[in-house]
Amino acid sequence: MDNQRNLIVAVVLSVAILFSFQTLMAPPESKKPAGGQTAGGPKTPGVTGPGKSPAIAVNSFKSRSDVLAATKADRIPIETRAVSGSINLVGAVVDDLTLKRYRQQIDKNSPAVNLLLPRGTSNQFFAAAGWIDSKTGQNIAGKDAAGKPVDPLSIKWTLTKGKVLTAATPVTLSATLGGLKFERTYTIDQDYMISVEQKVTNTTAKAVSLYPAGWIYRRGEPDTQGFLILHEGPTIMQLEEKDSSGSKKEPDYSDIKDEGGRGLAYNSYGGWLGFRDHYWMVVLIPNQKQKTKAYFAYDPATNIYRALYHQAEPIAVAPGQSKTAKSLLFAGAKKYDILLAYRDKLGVPRFEWAIDFGRLWFITEPFMNVLIWLFGIFGNFGVAILMLTVMVKAAFFWLSHRAYKSMNKMKMLAPEMKALREKHSDDKQRMNQELMGLYRKEKINPAAGCLPILVQIPVFFALYVTLFISLDMRHAPFFGWIEDLSTQDPTSILNLFGLLPFDAPKEGFIGLISVGIWPLIMGLTMWLQQKLNPPPADPMQQKIFMMLPFVFTFMLASFPAGLVVYWAWNNLLSIAQQKAIGVLMEREKARKGTGLAVTNVKELAAQEASGGDEEPAKDDGGKSGGKSGGKSGGKSGGKAAGGSTGGGKSAGNRNNNRGGNRSNSRGGNKRRPRSRK
Repeated sequence: MDNQRNLIVAVVLSVAILFSFQTLMAPPESKKPAGGQTAGGPKTPGVTGPGKSPAIAVNSFKSRSDVLAATKADRIPIETRAVSGSINLVGAVVDDLTLKRYRQQIDKNSPAVNLLLPRGTSNQFFAAAGWIDSKTGQNIAGKDAAGKPVDPLSIKWTLTKGKVLTAATPVTLSATLGGLKFERTYTIDQDYMISVEQKVTNTTAKAVSLYPAGWIYRRGEPDTQGFLILHEGPTIMQLEEKDSSGSKKEPDYSDIKDEGGRGLAYNSYGGWLGFRDHYWMVVLIPNQKQKTKAYFAYDPATNIYRALYHQAEPIAVAPGQSKTAKSLLFAGAKKYDILLAYRDKLGVPRFEWAIDFGRLWFITEPFMNVLIWLFGIFGNFGVAILMLTVMVKAAFFWLSHRAYKSMNKMKMLAPEMKALREKHSDDKQRMNQELMGLYRKEKINPAAGCLPILVQIPVFFALYVTLFISLDMRHAPFFGWIEDLSTQDPTSILNLFGLLPFDAPKEGFIGLISVGIWPLIMGLTMWLQQKLNPPPADPMQQKIFMMLPFVFTFMLASFPAGLVVYWAWNNLLSIAQQKAIGVLMEREKARKGTGLAVTNVKELAAQEASGGDEEPAKDDGGKSGGKSGGKSGGKSGGKAAGGSTGGGKSAGNRNNNRGGNRSNSRGGNKRRPRSRK
């Protein structure tokens, strides 16, 4: 078998193994609710809850700054080291939040990322807490003069404690709705977690039964990366049994829209739910000790998606009695160490899985830990990528060593293999027998390179995912022209890498050929690595493999620069290892006076025709034959070496063909070269 054919087979098998890993080893995921539940009926909070206001015309939308300016008098500021924003007293909603540590563009003057946006904007995105009447399924807001339910998002609350929400100063809001007095206290830490404590006091003469609840509203579908390895959209960590480890469910926006007004419903013991983007997310975290009902719903009239939950068991509040309920709201960046800290300190189940580690999470997550550790040491994310690649290469050094050693031996045998194929071109069975005999003689396993490839492909794919999802790579500079490792190489061959005075397009058909410097480096290293491997015997396979470096160069041109740097660096390390193995094998060949005991096929044919298979002469005869053969490759050397005229001619011809030097180094005492055992 040809080694390149084995390589192709290995890649195909690796893909099969990769999908097997996805099926067998991944955390359980499902796009449909457990038990086929739907959130139907008149009491469904996903349908009858707040936010069902009439659709707003497109020309009625305002900019974020205009909405904030118009509602400035009704806003309570939020200010911490990580975020800034405000709470709107109208509806008591958190609808304005900016991530101070992250900017929208790489430019230092670019505005910070606006995560939550108020009502009235085209892409409103905000969170609210409240209570649901267990009898009607309505958010408690009372009724207007005509007896119709009031939209709770239109109720204005009163600030009763605090002025600015900071990590040191909470704020408390209050309102009286339907004869019930409500208080809501917000606290926030120095990062992205907001704690919400709700208190209800029954001032009526009748007992009430209420569900503590929370909502997230998002208008429209945000722009997504569109990569299969990354889920962006609705997510719920569902604990189907108490104290279970939980399973992550990731329906798409289209799945929710397809369900219509029924929505998707889940039963869970605690957990969390909300909307995830590539680097940011907003999720609700109910009381982890209570059973909850969670929903994802869509309102086509307003183009609003909702994530909501309510406690499964209602809280009975007798006349004159007060009850409280606590929940959490996370709105911020999906930074691994922060999520891990919330998991451990607050008991949020598997909160680090808000980062999409993918099907190979059992490899990707450890890579993330190591990458963060290296970033802390070197202070440069690009250098951290290089060092992580070195560590991975070191872990698989001996597997790679075997593969590259086998490839070098195959390359040395390439001329003899070609001759055998030519000799037995009409007899495939005989040709395969001769090839396998040659492999056995030289102790070469043509499939030796398959196992390392099978093992390493899932590992390298996991490393690829790690670099793709890592928030630390966003806007992280490398050296030279790479100012953002999360975006493609900004240079382009179309403008001679910036020498010509125009910007090369990165989109459309022209963008496909707008290749930067790092993709070219990657393609070059791939081509050099290919040159170190034995060429395929089949001309068509040769053409295909010759095209691969060019195909990968254009294919990876639009990939994040950090991934291309990783790939190029990995190629360089592989070239260095393979080249070093080749040099060591050549030195070993020179030291022993022979490398592989390769026998020319034409010599074998001539030898078989002459019947020369007798044992060679020894000692002095061999030495004299060697000297004579080394000087002229003539008959005298052949006679001394072979002991007969026929053998002398055969040996002489062989010495002529090989220049006599090899015969001189080996003493000229053997008719047929043999391998060293």
